[in-house]
Amino acid sequence: GFGKEGNFPMVAVYTGHIENVNQSQHIAYSLDDGVSWTKYAGNPVLDLHKKDFRDPKIFWHEPKKYWVMAVMLPVEHIIQFYSSNNLKDWKHLSDFGPVGDTSGVWECPDLTQVPVEGLPGKKKWLLQMSMNATMQYYVGEFDGEKFINENPVEKINRPDYGPDYYAAIAYNQLPANVLPTTIGWVNNWNYANEIPTSPWKSAMSLPRNLSVKKTGNEWLLIQKPVAAVNGLRKNMKSFTKEPVLAEKILPVSGKQFEIEFTIEPGFSSVSGIRIAKQNDQYLEIGYDAAKQVIYIDRSKAGNNRFTENFKKLSRFEKNVTTTRQKIKMRIYFDNSIAEVFVNDGELAFTAQVFSGKDATGIALFSDNSASNFADITFWEMKSVW
Repeated sequence: GFGKEGNFPMVAVYTGHIENVNQSQHIAYSLDDGVSWTKYAGNPVLDLHKKDFRDPKIFWHEPKKYWVMAVMLPVEHIIQFYSSNNLKDWKHLSDFGPVGDTSGVWECPDLTQVPVEGLPGKKKWLLQMSMNATMQYYVGEFDGEKFINENPVEKINRPDYGPDYYAAIAYNQLPANVLPTTIGWVNNWNYANEIPTSPWKSAMSLPRNLSVKKTGNEWLLIQKPVAAVNGLRKNMKSFTKEPVLAEKILPVSGKQFEIEFTIEPGFSSVSGIRIAKQNDQYLEIGYDAAKQVIYIDRSKAGNNRFTENFKKLSRFEKNVTTTRQKIKMRIYFDNSIAEVFVNDGELAFTAQVFSGKDATGIALFSDNSASNFADITFWEMKSVW
């Protein structure tokens, strides 16, 4: 009912917020491609009269022929699902939660359908949410009314195991030939307002394509940077094999680059890469063979003294219970942001570091025993601007 003279409206669904009083869901529409907006006179369109009730994510459910809203009850750790034929009148369908990580308030629900790797035409539903400066996900089925989780409820799976990936949301209404794509906020509420950057604080992640694959009795989220990012590559350099014991400085450097390589870890070795390196300062990304963990450690990476919260949150790791004899890494670094993708997107780590402009060195390392590094490829990255 918002269109005029053949103009189709854009409709925004958002949370109206009265501090410490009420949060409710509202809509507004635009007839000039988003330049200007008119708030709906009948707002709010969904109001439970609660102080915390926010973050609507809307998508069209084709089989049911209605809109579905996923919206959060943050304190109760519940995602609610509603349906509507007109975006104005909403009917409650079901709830999901509490489950998994309930250590902080839940925010930013996102439900989207993603392909299953290796099974053309087959899809599953991915449900993501954010809490306490991190995220978790579930995979299962959605019949238009209720989400049924198919992953073990006792295990917490995260789309990103680093400190700085939050509130990731998938795009809606993408063309049929485009893979589901999500983008996250690269920051952490424990220190978001204190990071030493200017004129802005924080940025968005690289867009990531989403899929899932079955491993044992659970569904694993696969994330890969969108293919368009490859268009930023320039000045490629490659190295076939590098045996490393202790540390080996690579003959490449930079503050904006992509690098990928495969580690053949030595027995009980701790091996990986150090970037943003200047003397004894660097960001370390590695694999501990004895503990079988992938980790990212920024405790030596430049300025970490601007707040105690940042300094405390320095090392993050994830167990890799795999029989693989090799660890594949793909790393993007852009001045103060590192995004790490492990084993073709099975794991991701995102972290901010605040090193000096001369911290451009890159080194491979292997402690305790020698490791082999193979298929090393380095690209400088052009600016997107």
